Amino acid sequence: MIEVKKMMYFIIWFFLVICVPVHAFAWGVATHAYFSKELGQKFGIPNLNEMVYGAVSPDMFNLMFGSDFKDYLRDQTHYEFMKVVDNAGDVRLKAFAIGFASHNDTWGADYTAHHNGLTTPGKGYVITKVDLLTPELTTQVKNLMIGAGVMEVVAQSLAESTAPMLAELFIESAVDLMIRRNEDPTVGMSMLNSLQLEDFGVTSLMESAYARDFSKQFDIPVLAATQIIIGAEQAFHGLISQYGEIFTQEESKAIEFLAIQGATIAEAYLTSTTGFDVTVPTETKEVFKTFLRDYAIPSVEGDYGAE
Repeated sequence: MIEVKKMMYFIIWFFLVICVPVHAFAWGVATHAYFSKELGQKFGIPNLNEMVYGAVSPDMFNLMFGSDFKDYLRDQTHYEFMKVVDNAGDVRLKAFAIGFASHNDTWGADYTAHHNGLTTPGKGYVITKVDLLTPELTTQVKNLMIGAGVMEVVAQSLAESTAPMLAELFIESAVDLMIRRNEDPTVGMSMLNSLQLEDFGVTSLMESAYARDFSKQFDIPVLAATQIIIGAEQAFHGLISQYGEIFTQEESKAIEFLAIQGATIAEAYLTSTTGFDVTVPTETKEVFKTFLRDYAIPSVEGDYGAE
């Protein structure tokens, strides 16, 4: 028991973030925002902004690490998107719903990213790239842990469990950076504008679409289900604001912030899986920044446009 505790203290020491915290907890967001702008630009600025926020909103439950509700709620927004469409009443909420539906895993942007890419038939474009980068990232994360004093067998296990999730973060962030670099330099500002002009009814729309079925699925009061959904949407609103701000920075600065984000996500993931308050050190940010710049971006910049 003492040895296990020592091991966990090593892990806690290793995962210590002492940099300026950036808790954006979202990736692929700029790409979804760009698609929705292309889809909705002819319908006027208010509707376009609603579509931008709608297009990123299905990810609002993605990072509820450790929650019994995470997978269910994430699947609801990615597959049961017609609940939002059907409950959207006025024209602005309908614009939100169009953006929301564009994201989905059944035939939308996430389908080609995760399941069956246009240029990677049989496997999603992002998943293909994740498979390519995971071995290198596993090695780098493992070496970081060993350097911090974690036993090799523990470091290997934690690196193997964490690397695929982090690789997806880096690949989708890299595509986001390519979108900003080559297609839409103002995509970060578009995200910020969409939040400023968001319809006050979005939170109620999410509640109407999902709270009752959520309540039945887990046998919890409708009020409790509603509070979870409202809390997640409000928190996500703040996170997207931070992500939008990252994408108003020049690229090297954006990469630095995204690397900090990767460290923070690793922290949240390992905290949920180990049951300890896990934190990450300064060196992690530097390793993640190098990985994003030297591995993830080069892996997508030649072919993301075709996809």
